[in-house]
Amino acid sequence: MQEIISISKTVGVVIPIYNVQDYLKECLDSVINQTYKNLQIVLVNDGSTDENSLNIAKEYTLKDERFILFDKKNGGLSSARNVGIEYFSKEYKLKNITNDIKENSLIEFDLDGNNPYEIYKVYKSSKFFKNKDELLNFKTPDIDYIIFLDSDDYWELNCIEECVPRMDGVEVVWFDVKILLDGVNHSNWRSNIKWFNYTQECILERNDWLERLYNNKLSWFYFSWQGMINFVFLKGIKLKFINYIIQEDDHFGIVLFSQLKRVYVFPNELYTYRIRPNSIMSYDGKITQKNIPVFFKSNLKHFNDDVTQTKKYFHVSSSVKTYLELVKFLKLQRDSLLNKSLCKYLLPTYIKNAFEIIHFNIDPLNLLSNAKTIKKLMKKYDIKPHGIEFRFKNELPYRLGNTILQNCRSLKKVIKLPVKIYKIFNQNKLEQKIFQTRVANNSYFELPKLQEYEDYYRLDYLKKHLSYKIGLSFLKCHKYRYLGGYFVFLFQASIILFRFQKNKITKERSAIHSEISNLRGYLYNIEIGINNLIFQNKNLNFYDTNNNLLIFFKDENLMKYLSYENIAFVDLTDKYLEDYKTLSIFDNIYFYAFEPDNFNFLLTRKKNVKNMEIFNFILGAKTFTKKKKYKLNNDNTISQENFNFIQVKDINWFLDNEAFNDCKLLILYLKLNSNTFELLRYIISEKIYLKCFYIFCNIEDNFSYDVLYDEIKQEMKSNDINNIVIRTNI
Repeated sequence: MQEIISISKTVGVVIPIYNVQDYLKECLDSVINQTYKNLQIVLVNDGSTDENSLNIAKEYTLKDERFILFDKKNGGLSSARNVGIEYFSKEYKLKNITNDIKENSLIEFDLDGNNPYEIYKVYKSSKFFKNKDELLNFKTPDIDYIIFLDSDDYWELNCIEECVPRMDGVEVVWFDVKILLDGVNHSNWRSNIKWFNYTQECILERNDWLERLYNNKLSWFYFSWQGMINFVFLKGIKLKFINYIIQEDDHFGIVLFSQLKRVYVFPNELYTYRIRPNSIMSYDGKITQKNIPVFFKSNLKHFNDDVTQTKKYFHVSSSVKTYLELVKFLKLQRDSLLNKSLCKYLLPTYIKNAFEIIHFNIDPLNLLSNAKTIKKLMKKYDIKPHGIEFRFKNELPYRLGNTILQNCRSLKKVIKLPVKIYKIFNQNKLEQKIFQTRVANNSYFELPKLQEYEDYYRLDYLKKHLSYKIGLSFLKCHKYRYLGGYFVFLFQASIILFRFQKNKITKERSAIHSEISNLRGYLYNIEIGINNLIFQNKNLNFYDTNNNLLIFFKDENLMKYLSYENIAFVDLTDKYLEDYKTLSIFDNIYFYAFEPDNFNFLLTRKKNVKNMEIFNFILGAKTFTKKKKYKLNNDNTISQENFNFIQVKDINWFLDNEAFNDCKLLILYLKLNSNTFELLRYIISEKIYLKCFYIFCNIEDNFSYDVLYDEIKQEMKSNDINNIVIRTNI
């Protein structure tokens, strides 16, 4: 099975390259040494300015005929990945510059026709071409799957081999990631799979992903290099990365997962993600011009070469573009379930981040025009503005104080300090004038009150910053500059610095004592907890239930039949053994349960439980077979015999063909979630509920209650259904 898959499936690999000469060989070695060999590899040099990135890319392209190298103008990560997508989509026509094939050389191509990313040249090894006809008629290879890899990261050598067989029947294989700290001491970064708390291999449907996203209250999602994608599917949904932004994989991941049917979750760490200083993400907390992409550096002049302001504007402008594309996508989908799921926690994050554009008086990309629609959506979803720290730090006292502190450590900087302060005053006057004109023309540009911000609680903390205290003191003394105010400032500043250092030492000591105290309390609580567990386990009853099910049976209409009528109870939940234990007090209830797992099915059948019949399938809206998950052999190969399938039978067929021991009453019991929601809709649309005395439904999570419940209630109301009883348990 493994050999057949290896021959038949071609994987396209896209690797953007930008100033990674220290990491690129490690990355490319992890690709060429993959145990799975059927690869087509696209390298995209995104205008690297270091000495060797392009040379290393050429070296690997020369020695491995699976490589093709695009050399282009810098346009950012998105544009580089899009080049790979467009190449494999056969959107490019390559025209050879090189006419003769020389041994061990690079063949050069130009783009014939449209060239939006300003691709300079394309390179392919001469080893690929057997003769001149092949050179003249070179065509883009067909691929089945596509995968992205960043050039400062690398794969485990079995990454592709693990992914390809799992792609059968799904649109995406989603694997886990481990981090490598390189020149960075600490990082709180965690992979999405860990945030979602997936620890076992499984196949999810789209709604399963939405449910987990919603119940975990996750306010972000991203996906690009974390897995493999079916390329036919990707082309079909016409998805590419948004150009010229940061965090481009947010929009890409959300739109991708919102449209797929199934995703294979593979929680093995197949990818090493390097966290390093001087990247665009600036993980070390230091912001320099290196953290601003080349294509965005032209905007520095608009912010008087202020790197921090320019970087912040780049982030916020990216958020605005992401928000605009997400809203556009959701409007086109017309999917109420998707809209309800994403608009609770996910979309508000991007709306909130986009709102920060209102804090900028300088807007070279003209994105402030979206403020009106952003504010309307904030009101609609009751979203409080965020960004009090940026607003506070952008005000005059903080900017002055920060500039003074940064330029007082050397005589050279001190001499230039008055000019810098003068520029800040002038810039502030200009910004205030622009802001007042803007608000006069449109009230939507007015800033919220400070107490309206969701992070307003941080204001007191920000006022304790040394930059703010120094800046505030300078402003006060500046008013009396002709009366010796600056000399007074020097005296006040020395006092502020002394007190700040003293408080810092006191706080550090206090923090140490607090940590020790907390640790003692923590250990004490652990001891108490262990003692409580020991006590509880002495009387632990493993068959104890919360009797949620019995609450349904207190219904007056049902109670009068319990004593003399035989009742068929069809349990569609995975807690059927607990439910059987609860209902076993009634001799006239016949229990019907469903266990798709072969081992658990045989184990339960062996018990010969009284009045209980168990089936080795599950009920659904139609009869079909679906793959649950893969089973691996000891040598990590996959064989057809070890595939685990689930049989799904049409519930309508089952109810019509099962004898139910001549029971007079039929009760269905299910737990409402993203999967059973569709089943319940089918029961309503096909009027299957008419065959039942009651259909009992339990809701146990926020997603089902907030997103699914209203729609089911509406359908029950419009069909005048009284025998479907839904109980919430949250």
